[in-house]
Amino acid sequence: MKHKSNNWAIVISSLSLVTILVTFNHCVVQTKVNKKKAVTSTNSNSTTGEISGDFTDIVNPTPEPDPGGDTTESTSEVVNEEVHVGVKNFEEINMTMSVLTGVPYTTNAIKNVYRDISVLLPTTNDIKTFVGANQVSIVKLAGEYCYELVRVSGYRSIIWPNVNFGESSATAFSDAKRDYIIDMMMQKFWNVSADQFYLYNMERNELFLLIDEILMGENSNSTTTQNTIRAVCTAALSSAHTILL
Repeated sequence: MKHKSNNWAIVISSLSLVTILVTFNHCVVQTKVNKKKAVTSTNSNSTTGEISGDFTDIVNPTPEPDPGGDTTESTSEVVNEEVHVGVKNFEEINMTMSVLTGVPYTTNAIKNVYRDISVLLPTTNDIKTFVGANQVSIVKLAGEYCYELVRVSGYRSIIWPNVNFGESSATAFSDAKRDYIIDMMMQKFWNVSADQFYLYNMERNELFLLIDEILMGENSNSTTTQNTIRAVCTAALSSAHTILL
């Protein structure tokens, strides 16, 4: 079950990152194309301006139209774009998870996991250096924070003050209770107010589906309730909403 929840957490958080990266890459590519066209136009005008007299049409003839041909302009110029999307580095991610969950980063279990995976977490804020191994490590660290968060009543009561963690999963995840678990987590982890929930319908639906997936075929008891909340906690805590700058 732990393996299953980790896979879903990776999918949810990776989808958010992919969406941002695709949008960013589209903007960069479009800017590069526009700049290439401007450079080509400038070079063409400069060449024409240096030639005078009757030889202009010979040296720089007007190109014949090419119906249906390839009119793509090429240039060897490399355009460097400034990236305005950043990812938190390993220390920032660890501190962020500690603050959001209320679990001290000095907790032995947290320190042990962080020590083992810190070299696999992002080392800079440059989103272009982000790789799959970074996300896997982020999910693992988030999973340990969520394990401690759900295990200790003093921590979990801050995030979910009205959730009965000793309740069977058959009743703990009724429609209203499920909404409460997810909504309280979004407020604490993503700083989303109640009047902004409609902006996060896709993320909320993914978390709803994650709960359904975990509960399928599981025994209805308090252990399943706690493990399921750990899974949705891990997915939310390791998502782009918390690790991006």
